[in-house]
Amino acid sequence: MHRLAVARNVSVRQAQVGQQQQKIALESAKQARLPQVGGSFNQNLSLGRGLTANNTYDTRNTYSSSLGSACRYAHFTGFRIGNERKRAELNLKAATADIERLSESLGLLSDTSLLPSALPTRIAATSKDQLAAISTPRESSYWSDSGREGGTSGTQ
Repeated sequence: MHRLAVARNVSVRQAQVGQQQQKIALESAKQARLPQVGGSFNQNLSLGRGLTANNTYDTRNTYSSSLGSACRYAHFTGFRIGNERKRAELNLKAATADIERLSESLGLLSDTSLLPSALPTRIAATSKDQLAAISTPRESSYWSDSGREGGTSGTQ
């Protein structure tokens, strides 16, 4: 029952989503030291009339293309990358602790919700046991009538 309550609780689900987001943020922070590489390729085709250098219009078709690439690497960022990674690790630990705390509090809540239904049954059973103990006559007890051990009377 406790597992079902934890699995269906909205707060726990939100905390689990937050934990997944923190895992992604940690992976991004780990990969921030890697170089960034990019490339591009563009093509342009223009059909129709265009203005010439003689200030006259001429019918012509133009075609152009370009190719580009880029690479970036952070040499020194003022310890920003390392600090972001540490922050991401701590945020992931905090998100995991939130899930554990919510699970424990739900467990206590579900346990305490069962107490009101179990308590009257336990009180009734204890009362029956006490009534049975009072109503049955006892044979000789450990203490005698004079209040001393062993059932002996007299002075010592």
